[in-house]
Parts: sequence; structure tokens; C-alpha cells
Amino acid sequence: MPILLTFILHFVKTVCMKAIHSFAMATAIIFLSVDASIPTDPTSSNARRGPHVSSPSRTEIDISKSVIAWRGTKLLGTGEHQGTLKFLRGHIESDAGLIVGGTLLADMNSIRVTDIPPDDEEPIRNLTNHLNADFETSTYPVASFNISSTKGLRICGDLTIKTKMKPVCLDLQKIDDHFSTTLTIKRSGFGIGEKGSWLEKRLVDDEIYLTINIWLKR
Repeated sequence: MPILLTFILHFVKTVCMKAIHSFAMATAIIFLSVDASIPTDPTSSNARRGPHVSSPSRTEIDISKSVIAWRGTKLLGTGEHQGTLKFLRGHIESDAGLIVGGTLLADMNSIRVTDIPPDDEEPIRNLTNHLNADFETSTYPVASFNISSTKGLRICGDLTIKTKMKPVCLDLQKIDDHFSTTLTIKRSGFGIGEKGSWLEKRLVDDEIYLTINIWLKR
């Protein structure tokens, strides 16, 4: 009996040790497999990365070249005046060669009249003062355009003049080394000249025609 019991105990011990060894090997294999699927080096080609999102590049506009040309008419287009407006600053954001955002700020105090001969100083001064009063440049010295969406060379955003903000879209053209576009705004839509006389509001046409040329710094 003692010999039989000893044999049985030895047999059970042997079976249990083999089972424990097999379980340990299986566990090791599982852990090794899991560990291999989780890279520890973030630069590894096996690393799980999220989708790559590039940061847009920012390019300042060249305010020494960029300009807004304006034209306003009166008496249903029978008369007109022309001039220019400079940019205060601005930038364009691009990604993969496409415009994706940006902001343009116009210096309203830079408004100039160009259709009157330079030696006619008084008419130029009177019209310039009149325009500054219409745009209330002492109170609202900056007009802005903030790009909110783009599709190719069509850019849309919010144009703010004085206290009025309106959505507009611009169709840019790439001409040699700069971008060009046109825009027509209404004086009434932005409160331009709203403090003028009853006669002025009827003599001056509502539309203002803008031609915008933008050069970017290299």
C-alpha cells in the first residue's frame, strides 16, 4: 500500500507540473503576442498614429505693393471719383499650395483721391475730408476681411466696415506674381454716409466698386 500510494502521488505531481509548465508557456506566448502588437517606440513604423494633420503656413502680405482701388459714382453713373486705399497689414494661410485662411486689414485713414489733378489741392482736400466723414475713419480706422472658407481660388469670409459685418465671397485671379479680385459693396449695407445730408444720399450712388491687388512677401 505505501508503495502504491507513493506511485500515485508521484504520478499526480508529474501531471500537475506538466500542466503548470504548459499553462506558463501558453501565457508567455500570449503576452509576447500582445506586447509585439503595442509598439514602445513612437517613431517605429509599426506605431499606431492618428491621421496626420499639417499646420497651415502663414505668409504676410506686402503692404508696400498691395492696394485697393475704389470707384464711386453719382447721379446714376453720370459722374464718378476714383482713388486708392492701403492695407494696414494682413496674412494668408495656405496648405499644400491652397489658400485655407487669412485676414486682411485695410487702413481707412489712407484713403486717397486719384482722379483729380494733383495741383487741384482744394478739391482733393474737400473730397478726402468728405470720404473720411462718410466712413467715420476717426472712429473706425480699420476695415477687415476674415477668410472663413475656401474652394480653390474662391474665398469667402466676413467683411467688416464700421460696425457692420457681412459675408462676401471673392474670386481670386493669379496674375504673374500677385492675386487680383473685384468686389462691389453697397454704402447702405455698411452705414457709409448715413450721417450725410438728404441731398447727398440721393446724389451719390449706393454702389462702391473695389479692385483688390495683393502681393505676398517672399
